[in-house]
Amino acid sequence: SYGKDLKVIQEEFLKYKDDPPKATVQSLPPISGALTWCRGLGARVKIPMDKLKELDRNILDREEAKEVIKVQKVITSLLTDFEAQKIQEWGLEIESTSSAKLDLPLLRRSEDNRRLATNFDPALVRLLREVKYFLILGLEVPESVMKIFSSADAFRSWNGSLDLIVNM
Repeated sequence: SYGKDLKVIQEEFLKYKDDPPKATVQSLPPISGALTWCRGLGARVKIPMDKLKELDRNILDREEAKEVIKVQKVITSLLTDFEAQKIQEWGLEIESTSSAKLDLPLLRRSEDNRRLATNFDPALVRLLREVKYFLILGLEVPESVMKIFSSADAFRSWNGSLDLIVNM
């Protein structure tokens, strides 16, 4: 029944909210992966409820239906709050991974063997991947970050070329 499904979804959310299952968010950056997982749970809650609402009104007036609707609203609220928290978390991360990272030199000398190595910050790579998936999810991205994201292909190309040169 839908009521049992809601309980399972709620338990799954509470169990994995701090670390979404890897199989579900495979190859996604951390925040986008968590949001994708959360939206998947949301769809599992929303679609059956939408179908229930299409049924006869008398069915929704039953006591057990009212209880199910109450649980559904609680779960939806939890998922909405989780999504807002993750987006806020990402917003704070942006501040530390912003254009300041772009001012760093593209090459550096390795401390141990004095060889040249590329210096493209992994946090910046993750930021660019997050933006890509935020756009796919239809989320708003700050203009300053979109400016950086618009140059992602150039960054990737430069980094790849420098890697080839350095590793020759």
